[in-house]
Amino acid sequence: MYSVGPTGPRTHVPATNTPIKYPAGYFINDTVRDYLIDAVELIAANGHRLLPDYRFDPHTGRRRHHRGPADPPLRLTDVRFGVNGRLHVPAPRHRRLGEEALAGQLDAARAVLAARPGPRDDGPTGLPADFERMRWFPLPTVCVDRTHTDTG
Repeated sequence: MYSVGPTGPRTHVPATNTPIKYPAGYFINDTVRDYLIDAVELIAANGHRLLPDYRFDPHTGRRRHHRGPADPPLRLTDVRFGVNGRLHVPAPRHRRLGEEALAGQLDAARAVLAARPGPRDDGPTGLPADFERMRWFPLPTVCVDRTHTDTG
């Protein structure tokens, strides 16, 4: 169920009957809005299945995909002003897909999530007791980045 005001945010009531407000600008059409809502619900319900694919660095608090690049594809330092005063941004590295691809992207995500096991063990991580006392989030042992030998 959606509640749409003339200029206000859209409210969606998922299966949990907890209203969630999605601020949507005038430039977001119904297809994109529905995609965003479905994607958020999908990750909220099943995102934990992807945890083993990510590594958590306790020194920085950063999670990254184990096969992904360690650095983002673009940094602010990559953006420059040319001698003519024009902004120069490196060409995008990925082809952009149109709205027609959104449903297929959700279907692909559902298939990936369905193929993954349910909740993982949240056992000892080998991190210092001070860290463990403050940790509030699930952290399967496989997710701990072991690239730093000093965990203190």
